Amino acid sequence: MDYTREVEQWRASMEASLRAEDGWLALAGLFWLHEGSNSVGASDDCDVILPPGTAPSNVGRFERTGDVVTLFAAPGVDIRVNGEPVDAAGLVLKDDGDSTKKPDTVTVKQLVMYVLQRGVRYAIRLRDKQHPKRQAFEGRHWYPVQPEYCVQAAFTPFETPYTLEIPNMLGDVEQHPSPGFASFELQGQQCRLTPTSSGGRLFFVVHDTTTGHGTYGGGRFLYADQPRDGIVTLDFNKLHSPPCAFTDFATCPRPPRENYLPVSVEAGEVAIDH
Repeated sequence: MDYTREVEQWRASMEASLRAEDGWLALAGLFWLHEGSNSVGASDDCDVILPPGTAPSNVGRFERTGDVVTLFAAPGVDIRVNGEPVDAAGLVLKDDGDSTKKPDTVTVKQLVMYVLQRGVRYAIRLRDKQHPKRQAFEGRHWYPVQPEYCVQAAFTPFETPYTLEIPNMLGDVEQHPSPGFASFELQGQQCRLTPTSSGGRLFFVVHDTTTGHGTYGGGRFLYADQPRDGIVTLDFNKLHSPPCAFTDFATCPRPPRENYLPVSVEAGEVAIDH
């Protein structure tokens, strides 16, 4: 397939993913849970406030006890967890901080909630399948596809374990193991990027001199396949804005100091206001 067409098809898939019912544009809230009882419903006095007209004023409560979050349904309210009805007796949604467990989904009509863990904190993330932003979104914006920004980089594994310190939008710093670093030349300058691993691929959070000046101020994301014969392909035409560029309810990582490039990468996604 023609390279430009392949990149454009990839960009179209990114657009579709963003607009989907479970995409980032459907996010409607992020509510941090305190220890003990956290009420949920469409009433303004609830701890987890649901959009007006989408649910009863009292839906129930999320009970947090340390690393355990339990859902208790209010009588007569149709709440489903993973598609199954829940009664007032309670159902554990999150237990002992198991970050490998796929989150249970709590559904009330068009709304979907699940427990989100960030460090020692827990929150309820809320999605609204009928969120107006899904229909109102005018689309992602991109630089033209430029083949010269698809770079073959040398990949050097770390000889000893290396921990990448990655800040996030919450002000926390998370520590992630890194398998190595990619080195390459761009615009006549020697550059280096250090990834973590995600879903079997390399994941980079990148800052360049366009960051905050034409591209999203929190940096951009780039995924790459695992290196082959010491070479990794970095396609900067696929640099894309993180979820925080489109919603206030995401908790995105920011670029670590290792990934500040000294060049202007006018490729990939351009910033828009949300």
